[in-house]
Amino acid sequence: ETGESVGTEISFEWQATDNLSFEGSLFFAGSEYTADTFDPEGDLFLEEGQEMPNSPDEKYWLAVEYTVPQVLGGDLWFRYDTSYQGEAWADLDSALDEDPDGLIPSWKSSNLQVGLSLESGWNVSLMARNVWDDRGVNNLYTTTYAGVWFDDPRFRNERTIQRPRTYALSVTKRF
Repeated sequence: ETGESVGTEISFEWQATDNLSFEGSLFFAGSEYTADTFDPEGDLFLEEGQEMPNSPDEKYWLAVEYTVPQVLGGDLWFRYDTSYQGEAWADLDSALDEDPDGLIPSWKSSNLQVGLSLESGWNVSLMARNVWDDRGVNNLYTTTYAGVWFDDPRFRNERTIQRPRTYALSVTKRF
């Protein structure tokens, strides 16, 4: 099997001011097989131009951070980041059959953080992961093995759902 992914990927960092920075990554591409593939009996198995599985056409990650210097003996900072991934086929069989049950839908997630970095080396931060509580599907397991083993079709398409909004507190010390 031969294939190619043709597109553009851009990563950037921009320190807009002493206190404000932006960073991110953008990806746009098309991934497809570039030659016909035949099975051992000589029948066409995979046609040239077939979309490749696990290859979204677009994804991005963007972040903005703002720092307020000299707060309580350190720097108070705020950070927001967001990411997105377009839909993709979970496996080759789903792509070949254009089986909607084998399509991982597009998903997005965002995080919000606030922290205090002290000159003493102590850092305290509070984070809200998946701050908008998005309920996307991050992965899809399409095997029939478990369904056959347990004689239960529910195991055919197991989805990994995004973790709901969670909070974390981190306290660290640099030495």
